[in-house]
Amino acid sequence: MASVKTIFQLSSQPTWFENISIRSNGAVLATRLDVPEVWAIDPATSTGSSLIRLPLAEDDPTNALTGICELSPDIFAIGAGVYDMAGGTGPKPGSFSVWLADLTGDKPRVSKVADTPEIVMINGMATWDEQTALVTDCLSGKIYKLDISSGSYSIALEDETMTTPPNAPFPICINGIKVHRTPAQAYVYYTTTTRQSVYRLPVTSALESAGPAETLASGLLPDDLAVAQDGTVYVCTNTTNTVVRIPPGGGEAVTIAGGESEMAVAGSTSCVFGEGEKVLYVATAGGIMAPVDGKSEPAKIVEVRLG
Repeated sequence: MASVKTIFQLSSQPTWFENISIRSNGAVLATRLDVPEVWAIDPATSTGSSLIRLPLAEDDPTNALTGICELSPDIFAIGAGVYDMAGGTGPKPGSFSVWLADLTGDKPRVSKVADTPEIVMINGMATWDEQTALVTDCLSGKIYKLDISSGSYSIALEDETMTTPPNAPFPICINGIKVHRTPAQAYVYYTTTTRQSVYRLPVTSALESAGPAETLASGLLPDDLAVAQDGTVYVCTNTTNTVVRIPPGGGEAVTIAGGESEMAVAGSTSCVFGEGEKVLYVATAGGIMAPVDGKSEPAKIVEVRLG
């Protein structure tokens, strides 16, 4: 097991850190599903505060943020929409949009890139290139590509492994997404929660499928993920309160942090590398989806120091 330490925790609940990224200066950025905010956390001082709050217009009903990815240094794409967490009805279809946050100046500059009504719910986001964000629709089982300059978007990839299987207990299908390139091949890595599996799909430079999807691990309830340079995959399991490691090319998923009956990373939602892959920062939702012995806690950011 890796060394685990909470570096920041919110003061109230129910709260939910949904997705996570990191700035070049080492600050962790985390989106919140319970309020439409991006929080910035300094691992060195264990302090955090709200950096961005949406929407910018009074008539915009956006109340939740989802995915985040860094397109270029200190330029981030962010998913936003209407999500009823307190009432339990979940996302409002057609309410989602993508925003751009420019953090290169003294103050964040935030602008809407596009409304995305065809995307039922934006969940995971990943960078394809400086002008293209990939977005998972966790309710329709598709990966979209969105052009940051024009705001145009379209379905990029579809595969049965991204969809909800028959008789699934809940509708969340493709969830987390990352792009990983080797000298020989580019891959899109993704998790499909209701298929209880982690996959990778080889793709061409034009973002087209270059072969069948490969199953890297099964038998877990995956949320978001991070992929190391050598292809090792780290996956958050949310309702089972762990972070697991999958070896390059696939194999058994081994728990490195937390446990089903532990609060260490309760409700782990997403993770990102820091310190040159020596550390994994993990965002949590405090176990509110599946309380641990009846208990939940405020959302937090956890440092998992990798051996």
